[in-house]
Amino acid sequence: LYAIEHWGIEPDMILTAKSLGGGLPLSAVTGRAELMDAPHAGGLGGTFSGNPIACAAALVVLEVLVEDGLVARAEALGVKARARLDAMQARFGLIGDVRGKGPMLAIDLVRDRALKTPAEIITDINGIINGIPGRTNGVEMADTLLLPVDHVIADAFDAGAKTQVVGEAGIADGWMALDIGPKSQALFAAEIRKARTVVWNGPMGCFEMKPFAAGTLAVAQAIAATKCLSIVGGGDSVSAVNKSGLAPKMTHISTGGGASLEFLEGKKLPGVEALTDK
Repeated sequence: LYAIEHWGIEPDMILTAKSLGGGLPLSAVTGRAELMDAPHAGGLGGTFSGNPIACAAALVVLEVLVEDGLVARAEALGVKARARLDAMQARFGLIGDVRGKGPMLAIDLVRDRALKTPAEIITDINGIINGIPGRTNGVEMADTLLLPVDHVIADAFDAGAKTQVVGEAGIADGWMALDIGPKSQALFAAEIRKARTVVWNGPMGCFEMKPFAAGTLAVAQAIAATKCLSIVGGGDSVSAVNKSGLAPKMTHISTGGGASLEFLEGKKLPGVEALTDK
């Protein structure tokens, strides 16, 4: 269907099929009248073809695609995806050509963009994309999203509450996680030590209460001990850094949390725009 719409291909016959989770196969065969009238009923070749109910169901699917504007929505998503891929191409020489239409996009990974020499070994792109060993031009997202593996939990939101350190799935009913645990502190600190740029937005727990301040302090100490560009954004984060006494070790501190993230994302901030409006 994509090739028909975008490239003007006119096939003699189309077989659409879908096996649903419940096990019932649905399909439809559409084609030129002279071809459709030739075989006997149910004689068209295909895995799931020849079933009137299946054909009717497939037609309903096509109606939904049109009525709900799914094609237009997919096209709009494709425009956004293409813009981001184009930006990545401009930034990384590893990305050669960006091609495709709508959301069906692909990139070439190359050693030399001018010669279009395919890349055999994909090097790391800022810790975000890694090569898959043994696969030419195969890439996967790097494991860079770290979540807590343990928590400091309490039976009340109070500095005098009972506390426990539990694993990631050990928060019992009636208890709440108010800080990351020691294993998470070590995990996060180890990752921070490898960084050249750190953007910190948000504390690790309820640092205002001493029993739940260790996680946030551990992150602040790890950043302060790392030779990196360190940007701290957000009122709570600023308060935590000041409380730790490590503010002089940070490169830049801003009370704007969400605004800092939007600025780094490339969005225009009204206040900044007003200052630059001459």
